[in-house]
Amino acid sequence: MADFRRLMGEDKRVLQIGGIGGLMAGVVSIIGTVVFLSLGGAGTTEEALTRMNEFGAAYLAFPALSIVAFLLSIPLFLALYRGTGSASPASAMLGVVLGASGALVTAANWAMVLIGLPVLSEVHATATDAERPMILFAAQAWEQITHAFQFFGGLLIGLAAMSFGWGLLAAQGGSRVYGWASVILGLLITASWVLAVGFSGTGIDVAFVGIGFLAVIPLFLLLGWKVYSLSRTSPPG
Repeated sequence: MADFRRLMGEDKRVLQIGGIGGLMAGVVSIIGTVVFLSLGGAGTTEEALTRMNEFGAAYLAFPALSIVAFLLSIPLFLALYRGTGSASPASAMLGVVLGASGALVTAANWAMVLIGLPVLSEVHATATDAERPMILFAAQAWEQITHAFQFFGGLLIGLAAMSFGWGLLAAQGGSRVYGWASVILGLLITASWVLAVGFSGTGIDVAFVGIGFLAVIPLFLLLGWKVYSLSRTSPPG
C-alpha cells in the first residue's frame, strides 16, 4: 500500500509538472506570436535580414520564445503518456515518441534561426553589391533547411496530438471533449504543414504555415489544463 501511494504521488507530480509545462508553453507561444507580428510578421529572406539589422536583438525574441515554448511542451507529452498509457498503451507510446521528437526538432529549428540569422544579417549588411546576391542565395539555402526542420517538427506534433486524442477518448476521466479537440487540432496541424509543402512557393503557403503554428497554441493550453486538472482530481492512494 505504501508503494502504491508513492506511485500515485509520483504520477500526480508528473501530471502537475506536465500540465504547468503545457500551459506555460501556450502562454509563451502567444507572447512570441504578438512580438513576431509587431515586428512585421513573415516576409522574404531579404526582408528578414533587413529587419534583423533594423530591430536588432528584439527580432530574435520570437525564435528564443519559440525554443522555450516547445521545450516546455516535452513534460506535457510525458504527462499525457503517463495519464493515458494504461487505457491505450500503443497510442500513448506513439504519442510521446512523436510529440517529444517533434518538440525537439522544432526547438532545433528555432535554435538554428536564433544562431544563424544575426550572422547572416551582419554579413549581408557589410557585403558589397556584388557579394550580396551570393550571400542572399546562401541565406535562402539555410532558410530551406530550417523550413524542413519546421515541417517535420510540426508534422510530428500534429500526429502526436491525434494519437493522444485517441488515448484521452479511451482513458477513464480523459474527457471526450478534450479527446476530440486533440484529434481535430492534430488533424488541422498535420494538414496545414502538408498543404504548406504542397503549395510551397505560391505565396499561400505562408498562410498554411501560420495555421499550423497557431493551432499548436490551443493544443498546448487545452491539454495542459486537462493534464493539470487530472493531477488535482487523482486519488491520493
